[in-house]
Amino acid sequence: MKSLCKHKVWDLVPCMQVPTGQKVIPSKPVFHYKRDSEGKIIRHKVCMVAKGFAQKPGVDYTDTYAPVARMESTRVLLHIGVSLDWEIHQMDVKTAFLHGDLEEEVYMEQPEGMKEPGKEDWVCYMHKTLYGLMQAARAWNIHLHRAMLEIGYVRISADHCIYMRKTPSGSTIVAIHIDDMAVAASNKAEMAKLKEQLGKLFSIVDLGELKWLLGIAVTRNRRMRTISLCQAAYIESITRRLHLEDAHPVTMLLDPHVTLSKGDGPTSEEDMLRMKKIPYLTAVGSIMYAATATHPDVAYAVQHLSQFNSNPGNSHWTAAQRIIRYLYATKTRSLVLGRSDIKFTGWVDSDWGACTDTRRSISGYTFSLGSGLVSWSSKKQPTIATSSMEAEYIASCHGAKEAVWLRSLLKSLGYAQDDASCIHCDNVGSNILTRDPSFHACSKHIDIQHHYVRERVEAGDIHYAYIPTHDNIADCLTKSLLCPKFQELTAHMGMRGDIPT
Repeated sequence: MKSLCKHKVWDLVPCMQVPTGQKVIPSKPVFHYKRDSEGKIIRHKVCMVAKGFAQKPGVDYTDTYAPVARMESTRVLLHIGVSLDWEIHQMDVKTAFLHGDLEEEVYMEQPEGMKEPGKEDWVCYMHKTLYGLMQAARAWNIHLHRAMLEIGYVRISADHCIYMRKTPSGSTIVAIHIDDMAVAASNKAEMAKLKEQLGKLFSIVDLGELKWLLGIAVTRNRRMRTISLCQAAYIESITRRLHLEDAHPVTMLLDPHVTLSKGDGPTSEEDMLRMKKIPYLTAVGSIMYAATATHPDVAYAVQHLSQFNSNPGNSHWTAAQRIIRYLYATKTRSLVLGRSDIKFTGWVDSDWGACTDTRRSISGYTFSLGSGLVSWSSKKQPTIATSSMEAEYIASCHGAKEAVWLRSLLKSLGYAQDDASCIHCDNVGSNILTRDPSFHACSKHIDIQHHYVRERVEAGDIHYAYIPTHDNIADCLTKSLLCPKFQELTAHMGMRGDIPT
């Protein structure tokens, strides 16, 4: 309540001042825990939240979208910071959403138990945003953007939540995820200057060196110039939630001898009702965050299982449990970044006709700036490929789009790639097709969007080089592999840590 009063979030007005047709939004207090990198409770928090689901679009809110820093951008920032031996710190803004200015008329009920004497039937006329309001995140992002420009930072065009400032005394890069900030500064003076400037504008919590970010434990080895990202606490929490902590560990994600399809889903009403009680969507969604943040090794598995979200069966649930068991067994494995120059290399691959339901192929790509991956993807292709060469060519286009974005990001940060970026592919025909349109009979039917890769090769942004299949890191993002090969490729991805036998 002190924070709400300090920021002058609302004024009390009589109910009769509420316009006709305007709904008064309910509110409630929300209690939750603040945890550290080991999952231990370090603080009990409470905030007053508006029940934004009661808002009407076009009446008391319009735009709601607010960007956050991409995981790829954050990993690039960490790689740059640790490779150049910069200071890497973290900050948090207290009561961030209370800074956002409202453009619409919004009325809210007074918080229960905190009504002002003599004005119990009055309502709150909102001046500032509050947690829970549909437009709260957007209003805060706009306010923070203006503040960053005010203190001399420039927003990177490749990612609207990455800000940078270059001065004769040094450089600073800031990645913003709502109210959390990961900061890399070339020296301590630049870091202190940023904290001082933001401290004058907001109530800042200085968390010191980066240890914990978005559920990811961060461990830095300054001598080796590496940084490790681990989600052990997050994996333990989802394992407990799904009651699988006592299950036997496995070292393989999916059994390569088992084929899953939509035909394995339940057909009878009784089986469908039974499967609705099983938390399949919860499991897949939980795995997806691990696959996005620190575990490229499970990217293919979660992409594969996501196809069955609409009607999962027993075999799909067994496979999802197996992935959770694998993650729990390898929870201490980390993705290690750093220890190299700031120059990226890529790998692309495809598995021709892998989907038994649609006969579409799977594209996969990985990009590394050094010891570990900063970007990866496993995705079903949008069209059926009539040959393995065509499937690899479409996968090459998929990787080319990410490579162009990475080049743009690094150029904006001051680390332009002077030479064409090398992407490895294990298909000779696809590599030739990217630079020489001679396979007319094989390529005349390929959708024009996939020829984007040829344009980028001609422009000198990227070039494709042959690599044997058994050395292609992207291979494990397109199919299930046997254990020895899978472990070998994940080690090349930068995954470090013990694997149970």
